[in-house]
Amino acid sequence: MEKPRRKRRSLAGLTDALERATTRGGQARAHYELGLFHDNNGREAQAIPHYRKALELGIDAGVVPEALAWLASSLFKASYLTEAALRAGQALWLTTDPSLEGFLRRLLRRIDRAVGDSRLRSAGIEQRSMPPGIPNPSRTRECLHASKRTCSSQECT
Repeated sequence: MEKPRRKRRSLAGLTDALERATTRGGQARAHYELGLFHDNNGREAQAIPHYRKALELGIDAGVVPEALAWLASSLFKASYLTEAALRAGQALWLTTDPSLEGFLRRLLRRIDRAVGDSRLRSAGIEQRSMPPGIPNPSRTRECLHASKRTCSSQECT
């Protein structure tokens, strides 16, 4: 799921919109849009407090799953893996959008791998690939080919 595309807005314009917002809903929307702005410009750490504030102020219920998803994504990129998993799970529970659901499931898999990798590194264990011919159980998943059976081929992992 792509983040919503809107006409380009400047940081100054978005900050001004936040200052002019008089209702909690308006402030929540302004914080959400500032979060999107920072996120879309590669500043995930700056996006996180805006997403949190938008959720705290009570952004429109229809936007909550997306706000949680983008917050989870930014938290993941900033290496806050535990909270990223929590927020992604909340968004997954709330969403009815199949493309957002797919995005969240992929994000949760990435978080799971990152958590596993960091635990291995902290234990001083190097991750090694499986010997040739033996499928790696962590890579095996439902095959997207017509057969719809478990597959560990390169194109399915």
